[in-house]
Amino acid sequence: MTMTARIESDGPYARLDEQGKYQLRTLFDLSSSQHTQATTPMRRISPYGGLPNESNVGFHTPLHDGDEVLISCLNGDPDRPMIVGTVPNPERVSPVTSANPSVNRLRTLSDNELTFDDTKQKEAITLRTYEGYNILHMDAAAVGHKVRLATEHGAMVTFAKKTIHRQSDDTMTERVGNDRLVKVKNMHRTETQTKEIHHQAKTDHEHAAHKNMRTESGKNTELQTGRHMVIDVEDNVNITIKGSGGLFATVKNNDVFIQSANKIDIKGQGGGDITFEQSGGGFKIDAGGVVSFYGKKVFFGGSGGVQLNGKVNYSVPGPNPPGPVSTAAPIGFAGINALIDPADPEIIHLVWSEKRFTPGETVQQMFTVKKAKPGETATITIYECDADDSKQQIDQQMVVLDSGEGHYVFDWVRSAKDAEADLEKDEQVDDDGPLIYRFVVELNGVTSDDSPPLLMPTTYEIQLSANLGEVSSLYSREPYLIKKEGGVIRAAETDATGTILLRCADPTANYSVCVLGQEYMLDMTDFSDPADAQGQQERLGLLGYDGLIETDISDKHAQILAANLYRSEQDLPTEKYSLDPNISSSIDKKIK
Repeated sequence: MTMTARIESDGPYARLDEQGKYQLRTLFDLSSSQHTQATTPMRRISPYGGLPNESNVGFHTPLHDGDEVLISCLNGDPDRPMIVGTVPNPERVSPVTSANPSVNRLRTLSDNELTFDDTKQKEAITLRTYEGYNILHMDAAAVGHKVRLATEHGAMVTFAKKTIHRQSDDTMTERVGNDRLVKVKNMHRTETQTKEIHHQAKTDHEHAAHKNMRTESGKNTELQTGRHMVIDVEDNVNITIKGSGGLFATVKNNDVFIQSANKIDIKGQGGGDITFEQSGGGFKIDAGGVVSFYGKKVFFGGSGGVQLNGKVNYSVPGPNPPGPVSTAAPIGFAGINALIDPADPEIIHLVWSEKRFTPGETVQQMFTVKKAKPGETATITIYECDADDSKQQIDQQMVVLDSGEGHYVFDWVRSAKDAEADLEKDEQVDDDGPLIYRFVVELNGVTSDDSPPLLMPTTYEIQLSANLGEVSSLYSREPYLIKKEGGVIRAAETDATGTILLRCADPTANYSVCVLGQEYMLDMTDFSDPADAQGQQERLGLLGYDGLIETDISDKHAQILAANLYRSEQDLPTEKYSLDPNISSSIDKKIK
C-alpha cells in the first residue's frame, strides 16, 4: 500500500528529530491538527544508511516544507510507515526535464549543485555553489578539454603537507590583481631551456641578498638607466677583462672626475702604449717605457725647480708628435623589449567619426576591443595637442563595455566656452594652428596608442568687399578691433586688400569689426555656396572652403567675400585614419 503526503516544516529548513525523521501530512488528512503535528515522526528510505552504532555516516538530502512524498508500510503494517520517495509536481518541478535530458543533476534549495552532463562530445562535471561563485568545472568536450577551479568573490587556499607538482606542456599564465608574495624556506630556482627570462616592473625593481649576489652571462651583460647610476661599495671593486676588447669609459656631455683619498696607480704590463691626449697635445708612454711629450706648446714647471736625470737630447724643431689615438667603438646597448601578456586586452582601430568639427557639434570616438569581458569599464582620455607635440588632458569619460569584445562608438562634445579656453592656452605657447584633439583608451592597465587627430579650425581669413563706401578707410591700414559679443578679441591692421584674420574657436558667435569708431557686423552664420568657390580655394591655397557671406551694408554689415580656413595642408598632422574593416562602410565613407 502506497500513499501520497506532504512534508511539513516550520522554518526554511527541514524539521527533523534527533534520528533524522520527518513530520508530514497525508493528502487525505482533513483534520484540524496543527502544522507539523499531523503524524508521528517518520523515517525515510536512503540509498546508504550507515553502519551500526556509527554516527554521521550515510546519505541524506533533506526534504522541505511542501515537498510531495510517497509513504508505504513495511510488510503492510500501518504501524511501520516510512517515506519511500519524492514526487515532482507542477509546483516542485524536476531539475531534469525535456530541456536537459542528458544531465544528471543534484541541486539544493540554496542553489548548490552537482551536475554530470552526458551530452555526446560535450561531457562535463560541474560542482558549484550559489550562482557559480565557487566552481569546479571539468570539461571533456571533443575540442578543448579543460578544468576550471574558481572563486568569484572570495579567497582560495591550496595546501599540501608534502609536494605540490604543477606541470603544463604548453603555456602557463598567472595574473594577480594586487600584490604577489612568494616565500621559500630553502632554495628558489627558475630555469628556461630554450628562451629568455623577462622581468618587468611599472615602477621600481629591487634585488637584495643577505650574503652574495652573482650575475653571470655567457655573452654580454648590459646596464642602462634613464638618468643616474650609483655604485656604492664598502670594500674593493675588481674589474678584470680577460679578452682583447678593452675597457671603455665615455662621457659625452660633461667632465670625468677620478678622486682617491690615497694614491692613484695607472700601470701597464708592457703590451701596449699608455696615451693621454687632448686637442693634439699630450704624452705617451710606449711599451718599451719611452715617454714622449707633445703639443703646440709644452711647459715644465715646479715651485722647487725641474730636474732632468740622465742624458738629455733635444732638437729644434722638435720631432714629430705621435699620431692621434685610435680606439674601437664600444658595444652599444641592445635594449629590452616590453613584456606583453597574451591575455591582456587589445584596443585597436581608434578613429574619430569626423576629421574636422565645430564647437557644440557631436563627434564619435570609435575603437575595437579584443580579449575583454562583458561589463568591464574602460577610460577614454581626450587630449589637446600643441605644435611641439606636447599634450594636455582636457576631458575623461568612463564607459562600460557591455559586450566585452567588439566595436564601440561613444559621443563627445566640446563646447564653445571650453574650446575658447583651449585656444587661449595655445596662444600662450605661440601655437597659431587649429586645435588638435586626440584620445586614448585604457582598460585593465593597458593603454592604446593615440587616435588620429580631430581638427577644430581656429583661424579664418575674411576679405571685405571693395565697394563699402563709407568704410573705405578700411583700406588705409588704420588699426581695427575684432570684437566678440561680450569682449575684445584682438587689435590689428588691414592690408591693402582689406584682408582680416579672425582667430576664434566658434565662428557662429556674433563678431564685429570696428574702424575709426564705426562698428560693422560680421554675420558669419549665413553661408552661401558661390560658383567660384573652387577658384577661391585654389587662389588662397587653403585647407578647406566654407563659402561666402553676403549681407546688406545699409544695415552696417560688412560684405564678406571669403571666409576660409587659414592653414596650409602641409602644416597639419598627416596620420592616416585607420578603421576596422568590420565597421560599416557608411562610416568609412564619412571619414574619407
